[in-house]
Amino acid sequence: MDYIITDGTHFVKNDQGKTSFVTDITKAHRFQLQKAQNFMVSFKSALGDYDWEIQPYDCSSMGTIISNPFNESPINLVEKVKEISDFAKKINEYHCYLVSELSKVDLEITDIEHAAEFYNLDVVKGYKLYKMLQERRIRRRHTKNELDSIGYIMKNNIANYGEGTVTKSLAGLETKKYQPRILKELFE
Repeated sequence: MDYIITDGTHFVKNDQGKTSFVTDITKAHRFQLQKAQNFMVSFKSALGDYDWEIQPYDCSSMGTIISNPFNESPINLVEKVKEISDFAKKINEYHCYLVSELSKVDLEITDIEHAAEFYNLDVVKGYKLYKMLQERRIRRRHTKNELDSIGYIMKNNIANYGEGTVTKSLAGLETKKYQPRILKELFE
């Protein structure tokens, strides 16, 4: 039998050694009884002043389920799993494509930087070189953001998507700003 740790409202989620608290019982970590007891002893300070207790996990504790979430009966699970698998393959292929695009744009940037290094350019040609560099740097940033998004999606469990954690992390990419390392005066 599986057990959960709860304070009546929150449930312990222990994912790859990272402990957090969720309000959805279906996302609660399920322990064997001895492991739940060990967890309670080991993480007493992390659990805080709440009255945490070990309870058996069973479907009846999920409350009343009003309707079929799939809107179909019977569910073709093989088809659903195939859809998820196909999507995962496409994401993996897209990741490979983005890696090659990043490599290509890095080589283009290197060519532009070498042209700036080796040639004395007049104002017009210098400006064209600057615009080429700017366009590639913007392309590179978009590609890296896409890679970060895909990387985050690939490393997370599909069950976490409903919680909004993935959405919040992906939204954080949109507000990400560059922090200058040396030439801070260029960014004031």
